Amino acid sequence: MKVVQRGARRIAWDRYGDGPPLMLIPGIGAGAAQFGTLPRRFARAGHTCVVVNPVGIPPSSPHEGEYDFEVAGADLLAVIDAVGLGPCALVAVSMGGKPAPPAPRAPPAPEHVQRVVMVGSSLVITPRGAAIQRFFETAAAHLEGPQFAQILAPYLFGRSFAARRPDLLEDIIRTIRPDAATRALMVAQARAARSYDPAEHLPKLRCPLLCVAGGEDTIAPAVDVRATAAMAPDGRVVDIPDAGHSILLESNQAFEEIVRFLSATD
Repeated sequence: MKVVQRGARRIAWDRYGDGPPLMLIPGIGAGAAQFGTLPRRFARAGHTCVVVNPVGIPPSSPHEGEYDFEVAGADLLAVIDAVGLGPCALVAVSMGGKPAPPAPRAPPAPEHVQRVVMVGSSLVITPRGAAIQRFFETAAAHLEGPQFAQILAPYLFGRSFAARRPDLLEDIIRTIRPDAATRALMVAQARAARSYDPAEHLPKLRCPLLCVAGGEDTIAPAVDVRATAAMAPDGRVVDIPDAGHSILLESNQAFEEIVRFLSATD
């Protein structure tokens, strides 16, 4: 991976394809590896796809102290500038949606971002959402190895996918083995998520926003995803009824809807 230096922060990135640019933003405790072959799939669909390892995921800088989503958003803009991507689309999954629209405190400028996609991601603050973040914090702080994966798996995937592809689900569970540093990053992100409210920026968002909701998502329920879209001036929703939280893995329709949105000229 190549590296962008922003002060003392080092952000690693990689690039696939040639065409209209987009950046994939991973969720809690994750980097580019979370997306598997998805970057190449976007490349085959005619896009330049950039993936990042946020600070805390090697070879990016180690994470230290409290987590700040606005600083993470500024890291994304630094990569966009350094790689010459702007204006590009942001495609964020799960907690990756928090630094995406506000990136950083003010909404992204048109020269940086022209479209935003949030997949299984909610920016509304609810008691249930806070409980989910406390659950992730507790799991990351006290579980490791097989226990960690087995506890989280029922929340990461919908019941339809689990019934349809139990073999693939078991393979995925076996690969979930975050090390101590990654679990510490997850703890910091989950703590920050409970108090960080980027929703105030959504009414000022100057580009179209697509929110993709999974009907079986228990982490970012569809009702919260729809409420997130409703706060943006040009917010739209795509519902995937038989998908859980890992929507892009569980549903081909989700990928096709995102490509259609990215190709639109409105």
